[in-house]
Amino acid sequence: MVRDGPNSITFNSVSANQTIHAVRANTIKTPGYNAFSASRSMPNTISALDKGTHAFKRRVQGQVLSEPALKAVEDRMLKQVEDFVNYIDGPEDRTDSVPGHSDWVQRNVSDVCKYLTYNVLTDLCYGESLDLFRSPTMRWLPKAVIPYSRMIVMVSSLIWTPANGKTNWLIQVVQDLAAPSLYLKRWNRLLFTPHLKEIYRLGEWVKKAHAARLSLGKDSKENDFFYSLSKAVDPNTGEELSEKEFWLELLMLLVAGSDTTSVALNAVIYHLAHDRDSLLTATKEVRSRFKTGDEIRTGPILSDCRFLLSCVEESMRLSPPVVHGPPRRVQAGGIVVDGEYFAEGTVVSTPTYTLHRSGKNFDAPDIFKPERWMTEGEELKRARQAYQPFHVGAYSCVGWRLAMMELQVSLARLLFTYDLRLPPNASCCNKAPRGERCQLEMKGWMTSHVVGPQVQFRRRSVHGDNEDMNAQSTQ
Repeated sequence: MVRDGPNSITFNSVSANQTIHAVRANTIKTPGYNAFSASRSMPNTISALDKGTHAFKRRVQGQVLSEPALKAVEDRMLKQVEDFVNYIDGPEDRTDSVPGHSDWVQRNVSDVCKYLTYNVLTDLCYGESLDLFRSPTMRWLPKAVIPYSRMIVMVSSLIWTPANGKTNWLIQVVQDLAAPSLYLKRWNRLLFTPHLKEIYRLGEWVKKAHAARLSLGKDSKENDFFYSLSKAVDPNTGEELSEKEFWLELLMLLVAGSDTTSVALNAVIYHLAHDRDSLLTATKEVRSRFKTGDEIRTGPILSDCRFLLSCVEESMRLSPPVVHGPPRRVQAGGIVVDGEYFAEGTVVSTPTYTLHRSGKNFDAPDIFKPERWMTEGEELKRARQAYQPFHVGAYSCVGWRLAMMELQVSLARLLFTYDLRLPPNASCCNKAPRGERCQLEMKGWMTSHVVGPQVQFRRRSVHGDNEDMNAQSTQ
């Protein structure tokens, strides 16, 4: 265990993680979660501190993100995935063709992945995609989320709780000064003056997009989240979301869902580009299962691509979309974690990144090894217990099915259509200390933030079916 703050302890064990996040654990979210809502007066599913409030919102959201509900919107998502695949070697922004190799094109993977996920979520949440692949005019929006994500983490870190579990007047002043709202309290300008314009612009766009979709009427039966969320009610009580709750939940889906999935897709492309054997195995698996790219969608054939899924899982182990551990405040009566007693007011957590990189949980923890998820027995059991890219327990990510659907379909269509490789003397590898493996550089904000890498792509039809895949070279 490590003390990482005045009253905060982090652990790196599966047992601690299970104790802290058990359904009946004597813990609650810290007040810092208030910063995760765009409203100071009303929480969203992520920011709700009260367990009853969170459970209500989760039951409503769960209907929108259930397997049948996602199947109903899959065709909308696939249109955006098709744009993603075609953009790779399309004419838009094509300034990085590889000299002397006109059939290869070089792309910044982090940009391409963000364009895809924001297109998907704006279309599903508000009924119209940003169309970031064809039109650069809205590309400011994903960039505006970056300082917003950083702001939320900084503000949430300021809103802490003293050891006695009570917030004194000084802490209340800090909370007021660090108000997380996009529209209230101008005090935030002191912290984020260079980025306030973009953050406010993001808030204004969300209001306009919501109003535009609302003008069609909630009874407009579009296969999107706006319609299904507006009709969803709590199956236990019959209660529905208020207008403000409805607005906040859609915004939460857009921001949290876009960034996490883009990081996960970015990471798996990164890891495959650095591991030639895994890349070839995943590519051959996809191309042997499907005859055309259009066939690739959720279903038994895609589910049978076990190595592809293992690559996604292994990538999220090494490079989780959220690296930190969700902090929990101990309530009255205290808690015993790994044999040690912690009193009321102590903040406890188990960071996902350290759990995923622990040698106690994974053999060769820093190595990209997809086959570890295809084994059986004690090794797999131990790995599964420590694996939490979507967190665990009652507060686990309600949108995990959407993320996995988007990841598997997008990656499968990409590998079916293109060969890929790192460019010679890849900058990401040049940064690695001599003798050490190249690592994907990540920043732990509200969600993980990555930049790059640069990857080269070549459409497989250039050299015919089952072309010399040895061209998919790595560093």
